[in-house]
Amino acid sequence: MTYLGAVILTPSERGHGTHQQIGLPACGSVVAFGRPCPACGLTTSWTSFLHGELAYSFATNWFGPLLYLAFTSYAALALTGLVRRRRFNDTHPLVTKVLSTLVATLLVYGLIRFAFVSYR
Repeated sequence: MTYLGAVILTPSERGHGTHQQIGLPACGSVVAFGRPCPACGLTTSWTSFLHGELAYSFATNWFGPLLYLAFTSYAALALTGLVRRRRFNDTHPLVTKVLSTLVATLLVYGLIRFAFVSYR
């Protein structure tokens, strides 16, 4: 579904807000503060990534391509487990550490962006 949505969507020229093309509201952080939340630009980044615009994908949200590849890999492993009738062990300590590190790093990145990036 994410792949299909990103292919149908057109990356926003503002660097964020692509999700509004499917009727979702603008980011509350941008509306209230004129500053990006940690997830601002992810839809634009994923859409750009799938359209082959790698530089713009990283520019809109540095985590976009990384999270897209992580989620896609996770889905592929889960699908492989389904086909093999063997559940993917998503509770393995290594998986937990990798996902926890990704989330923590995204939050720190988001705080830095909030402090230094203005959309006004």
